[in-house]
Amino acid sequence: MERNRNKIINASILRRKGLITNSTLWSKFLTFISIKNTTVNYVANAFLIVIALYFMQLTGFWFVFHIFILSISVFLVIITGINSDRQKDTISDRNKIRTRLNDFEEFSADARIQNNKNIKKLADSMLRIISTELFNIRSNERITLYYHDSTEEKFYNGGRFSKSPVYNSSSSRQAIPDNQGAVGNAWAGEGDCYVGSLPPSGTNKYYEALKRRFNIEPETAKSLTMKSRCYYAKAISQNEIRIGIIVFESLIASAFSKHKTKINETINTYEPIFVELIRFLINQQKIQRNFDKIEGQNNG
Repeated sequence: MERNRNKIINASILRRKGLITNSTLWSKFLTFISIKNTTVNYVANAFLIVIALYFMQLTGFWFVFHIFILSISVFLVIITGINSDRQKDTISDRNKIRTRLNDFEEFSADARIQNNKNIKKLADSMLRIISTELFNIRSNERITLYYHDSTEEKFYNGGRFSKSPVYNSSSSRQAIPDNQGAVGNAWAGEGDCYVGSLPPSGTNKYYEALKRRFNIEPETAKSLTMKSRCYYAKAISQNEIRIGIIVFESLIASAFSKHKTKINETINTYEPIFVELIRFLINQQKIQRNFDKIEGQNNG
């Protein structure tokens, strides 16, 4: 409204100076410049300048001079308006693409999380079946399937089973450096590691033994949920290349001494399935890492 009022005032000045004399044209001019700004685009504004110049009734040099100056103004107004619209369209298109990408990333993230949960449930079920076939695992024992991350040089929990909800919890230590524990010994050694009888848990000798045998610092050992005394770890391989480790552990010393042969036979039977589970988990982690990298670059 303020802008329209200014236009009318300026037109009144032109009329008083005699630059607009025809009453009918004057009425049409006032009607034209009173159009609401919301309905006037940049082209209409440009024509408004030309019409105003026409009504000025200038002649000679000043007419040509004003024609030249205002022609340039009209051209700049039109070009600026076109570029502005193009920029708005470009920004709008980018925002639409960004929104769709964000929706896709959220969907992909949810799908990956759900896939990981499903595959871990499958691994948990497989370990439960194995424990039943072997020796009906007790509440003070546990089986865990680890997959190896070559980028971080760590092992990650890919599946776990224990009759005890405390030891079955997946909230305990998730990542293990590949140079620590029975998993580290089996990974770097002959492909398996059996430690039958560690000192009683909670004693200084126990923590010293973990440091000496497994390269586990006492502070880390004290934080372990399950302080086992018997371990048997065996590598899972694909085409003779190790990709993971399965670990049997017990709070009872020498718990697996009579079952090693049967454990090996069972692992060999189920190894193709473990390979597929581990491969899936490794691929999912690579995908997640790539998405995190892309998201970090976009946010940066």
